[in-house]
Amino acid sequence: MFDRRVRLLDRFTSPAGLDLRTFLFIDMAVFVRVEPGKAKGSFRVSAYLYDLRSKQRLSQVKGADVKNEESLGQKLIDGVLADGKRVTTVLPAGSIGNQQPITVLSEQWFAPDLEILVMTKHSDPRTGETIYSLSNITRGEPAAGLFDVPPDYTIQDSSYVRTPAAR
Repeated sequence: MFDRRVRLLDRFTSPAGLDLRTFLFIDMAVFVRVEPGKAKGSFRVSAYLYDLRSKQRLSQVKGADVKNEESLGQKLIDGVLADGKRVTTVLPAGSIGNQQPITVLSEQWFAPDLEILVMTKHSDPRTGETIYSLSNITRGEPAAGLFDVPPDYTIQDSSYVRTPAAR
């Protein structure tokens, strides 16, 4: 009965060679609980899968210890001063079928004066490393000509009339 209500949506191999899958749960819900962790400033996340028909818990995903944000100070990135922070997530051995603990690092650099992330770095042994960064940042107004209406632009009347749908 459990197998008929779970659909495999996607399956792929990560750059690290792990078999990853995405599932759709039918008539089921996932509840997440956050509790204080063992280390100061950390917390523990646990997820439970419930059957909505029978109202029974089907499984539990053991929690991950998530270390509180660590400040990395300030750094110039492409001429912009940014504040950095790092979040470290450790998935204990056995929590998702893993034999060894998995450490996931997420780093963000935020420029307060631009109010934007100028760089993010995410490192996960299951999926590899992803880096996003802005480059060629130019402060100042764009050229006014970028907003000019093209000289050959014309407004044409359309014979199409939208009729509201009947209720």
